[in-house]
Amino acid sequence: MQQIEFIIKEIGGIIAIAAFIISIVKIRQDLHNKFFQEYTKRYSDIMLKLPFDIHFVEYEFKKLDKAESEILKYIGAYFDLCSEEYHLFLKKKINKKVWNEWKTGISNNFSKKSFINAWIVIKDKNYTSYYPDFTKLVENDLLKNKPSTLEE
Repeated sequence: MQQIEFIIKEIGGIIAIAAFIISIVKIRQDLHNKFFQEYTKRYSDIMLKLPFDIHFVEYEFKKLDKAESEILKYIGAYFDLCSEEYHLFLKKKINKKVWNEWKTGISNNFSKKSFINAWIVIKDKNYTSYYPDFTKLVENDLLKNKPSTLEE
């Protein structure tokens, strides 16, 4: 009889531990999803504030009038978001699959002349700074074989 009670207690303990582990995994997944959604929302909010044609027209940001300054402000916020994302990846706060999805989008935007020109202006004018590792990623990877000045 004591053996049966012992076995029942052991099974109960194992079930409790399994339930605890399952709940931790679920909480972690929920936090991951919420985190991902927050970054996706930030991205969407920034992109909605940019002119629709930013992806098609070559903005050169030479006048730096109010309209161009406003565009640069939001592209700068986008670069800041990208810098944070890369920093999170390097600190192992996001996994490689998520980073690769984000990097694909970042690479796509850095293939557009407007984003390249914005990077050059923001960097040259020292409007803001980004994590050094992100700056290296942009300069050594994303802008490889791309123009290094606005005049090119």
